[in-house]
Amino acid sequence: MRPSWCGRAPGRTRGRAGTGWGGHGVGRDARQGGFETRPYGGWGVATGGFARPITGLSEVFAGLDTVLGQYEDGVQEAAEAIAAALEGYAKTHHLWQPRTGDTTRSTRCRIAMQTREYTLLALTAGMDYDVFLELARGGRWAWLYPAVMDLREEIVRIMAGRMAARATG
Repeated sequence: MRPSWCGRAPGRTRGRAGTGWGGHGVGRDARQGGFETRPYGGWGVATGGFARPITGLSEVFAGLDTVLGQYEDGVQEAAEAIAAALEGYAKTHHLWQPRTGDTTRSTRCRIAMQTREYTLLALTAGMDYDVFLELARGGRWAWLYPAVMDLREEIVRIMAGRMAARATG
């Protein structure tokens, strides 16, 4: 059933004034304060039955690109700071006395992969016997996984601080 004020089915938007069915509309009806497409390909905001064209979209998108770039830079900075914190903590907080220092020197944390969706850090050690230290005896001598677990709150603080600095700066 059509509303009495509307000469067309609900949910459709009007094309050019006086042309009846637009056939290209989306969203809510213009009289309900929704969006209306225009025949020339632009968008308009319909309020009170009158559609006004939206201008300045290129500036909006340019601003969004700038904000997104700042966000990505903040993520990069935060990842580098987190990697440095993890590496430093892992090198100084282990349960054994180093004999040669090879494991400590080979312990590294780096950005292994970064996309727009996530950043993956890898905390590693480069000696052959480091797998034994990390996994054997129920993880008794582990130092990589405990470093991540011990720094969870610090990781969140670093990320929040870097992102807040980017948002305000």
